[in-house]
Amino acid sequence: MSVATSIPAPVRAHSPIDPVHTVWIAIAIFVGLLALALALAHRVAAQRAEQQAVAVVRLVEEHARSTIDRTNLALHAADDLLVPADLVGAATLGAARRRDIERRLVVIQRRTPGIVSMSITDADGRVFANSVGTPPGSRLGDRDYFLALKQEARTTPVVSEAILGRVSNKWGVQVARRIEFPDGRFAGMVVANLGLDENFEKFYETIDLGPNSLITLRDQQNRILVRHPAALELLGKTVAGSATNQFVAEGVAEKVYRATSPIDGIDRILAIRRLSNQPIFAVVGLAADGAFKLWRVEALTALCLALASLLVGRFITATLNARLAAESELHDLNAQLEQRIADRTASLEQALEDLEAFSYSASHDLRAPLRAINGFATLLHDAEREHLNADSQRMLDRITINAEKMGCLIDDILDYSRAGRLPLARGPVDLGALAAAVVADLRELYPHAEVVIGRLPTVSGDATMLRQVLQNLIENACKFSAQQEHPRIDVGCRQRDGRIECFVRDNGVGFDPHYAGKLFRMFHRMHPESQFPGTGVGLAIVQRLIARHGGSIRAEAQPGQGATFLFTLPA
Repeated sequence: MSVATSIPAPVRAHSPIDPVHTVWIAIAIFVGLLALALALAHRVAAQRAEQQAVAVVRLVEEHARSTIDRTNLALHAADDLLVPADLVGAATLGAARRRDIERRLVVIQRRTPGIVSMSITDADGRVFANSVGTPPGSRLGDRDYFLALKQEARTTPVVSEAILGRVSNKWGVQVARRIEFPDGRFAGMVVANLGLDENFEKFYETIDLGPNSLITLRDQQNRILVRHPAALELLGKTVAGSATNQFVAEGVAEKVYRATSPIDGIDRILAIRRLSNQPIFAVVGLAADGAFKLWRVEALTALCLALASLLVGRFITATLNARLAAESELHDLNAQLEQRIADRTASLEQALEDLEAFSYSASHDLRAPLRAINGFATLLHDAEREHLNADSQRMLDRITINAEKMGCLIDDILDYSRAGRLPLARGPVDLGALAAAVVADLRELYPHAEVVIGRLPTVSGDATMLRQVLQNLIENACKFSAQQEHPRIDVGCRQRDGRIECFVRDNGVGFDPHYAGKLFRMFHRMHPESQFPGTGVGLAIVQRLIARHGGSIRAEAQPGQGATFLFTLPA
């Protein structure tokens, strides 16, 4: 090391090994291990951030895709309202017929959450019916999405840039579908305004990515459709100099990268993913400051340890040099000064004992920071395991356990994603038999839990998905009642508003009912993970599976008085 060259060369006596060099070699190895550990820790932090960005961008992509699909179904329903006579005479459509169409548009809009307005135009782009009561006559013929539908026969909808709706007077993304005469000629369009706040902002607020992070949707022209946190001045704009522009232009399916935003100058780790049903791209950016916050603390700690080791090395070197110089001086003394030499030697021996005592104390005091450094070193490749001590191996195991927890979280997110995509294999499902099988599987894990299964109906649904619903609910009930002296879980059904409602009830810790609405959000937890382990995704999966079956789920609870989860399914 360069520090070693700045130390004056000691006067060598009889020692075949230079202790000063030994000290500095040890310090060099020590600091080198620090640097290696920090480099690997930085890489691990980057990989963790990339994995999080990919997981979230897939969630955002799926949400945007399902929103457009849901809106397209509403556009289909609106198209079905019309007959050829409506289109031929759109400009002179009777008031009674127009009101009838608009009344039905309102019904379709109410059935489709997130749509703030729906309009129908003729072939010239004149609006002759809408769901918000605006008098007919507005023109949409100059809109890009209208021109695209007019110029090309297509069965898929067109999604516009972010615009201020002329009918709804709200910022939104327009999803438009072509209307044709029976002979295939262009007859107009039906268009829905998806409010940015109703469809996207409120959903993105539930995804906690930390400060200075962002979520955006871009179209094929690189225009910003949605941005969270909201920035209305950027909607519909193309950001010059953005690294994302290249990937949008190339139409990449999915990519992870790191870039600094030309808008706010924030360095972010980003993931981009193209929607499967539209040339739209979801982009998620995690602030690098947040991703590497823990690593910076580790780097500061390592720097302090490195400086401390250099100071200790300097002190030991000075002490050794002084000792070696004293020994050389003793060897040069006149034999006639033997007594004086003996006295000096005794003094030096005492100094040596003090030095050895100091070395032992310093070594002992440095053991704890060295263990911390070994903790950094354990992050090295698995090929180096045989060179690690037992403490380091235990730390590696702890890291492995936390990695497994992260793996479980990703698996749960993937399960959540798949729950919305897998087709339903419908058939008669005996919920009582499913519940009994689930309880049998959980018996070994929760041997003290008393699970009482009442009469449950046979429903139409996917047996695999409904088993996962009961698995998650019953296992949650067992987990949150496990600390009770006599844990009890009841599974049954009851009549409510003329429908059969199934329930899973426990006598566990319960929760504040004020927060019941947040239970089914991704990553939301009512209790600390140290008390009740879990990823916070299970109930979100349950809600999605129940919704896939056309049912609903809710929760009732009081702190310390247990909880009840109730869900309905079609018979």
